[in-house]
Amino acid sequence: MRTNFPQKNEEACNVRTDSAQFPNETESRKMRFPKLIKHRRFEATIYGKTGNYKYYRVAYYAAGKRKIRNFKTFGEAKSEAERIVRDLAQGSQSAALSAKQSRDAITAFEMLESFRQATGRSVSLPGAISQFVEVSKKIGERTLNEVADGFIKTVATVTRKDIGKAVDEFSQAAEMRTKATDGQRAQLSAKYAYNRQIQLRKFADMNLTELKNLLAAKTRSEPKRSGEGFVCRCPAHEDQTASLSIGTGRTGLPNS
Repeated sequence: MRTNFPQKNEEACNVRTDSAQFPNETESRKMRFPKLIKHRRFEATIYGKTGNYKYYRVAYYAAGKRKIRNFKTFGEAKSEAERIVRDLAQGSQSAALSAKQSRDAITAFEMLESFRQATGRSVSLPGAISQFVEVSKKIGERTLNEVADGFIKTVATVTRKDIGKAVDEFSQAAEMRTKATDGQRAQLSAKYAYNRQIQLRKFADMNLTELKNLLAAKTRSEPKRSGEGFVCRCPAHEDQTASLSIGTGRTGLPNS
């Protein structure tokens, strides 16, 4: 057997209980304002509506500054005031931010996290802002993208090259200039190019040659050429095989 409830009862089931939690507008008019909301040592003050201002205001201090937020109902104002003082008591500074500032902060953190995942580099939000401000002072009206694009177009990428190879490439390029083409005189004297190549080769071999002679005297064995350097017995211990390798370092000086 099916039981049908009256429509009147169905409507009664949908009644909200907000009035049990917060005073309605008629009751709030009977309150005396301002009303103080406290939690531990933190306070928020609720100001009532006035003839010219139809909003409830919640005033409080966060990060050393006075903040005011507006609400249409007393219930909303009271709920937000209680939340604010609880957050402040827990050390949260979120109450110092407006809704838009909170959204911006969350977006900034998400962008920094995406950057960390893509590059492996961690940058704090204050660090990113600090760098942006300092760079912006230096570049004036230009944007960071404009400066970065200009830098990429003008910067030169230099790859380290062994000095011996550099001398060989330079000498080969100079040799092409010692030959006459199309009935014109050569741009460079062949004798001059030859003498210069000898001098450059002496310069390239000077450091390693001096070190090779020193090692030969210390180890009483002749270092052997290996790639761009030499290998020999190590003078620091009794060495039966060549375990010490000598080459040219990044600065052009010997490197072992």
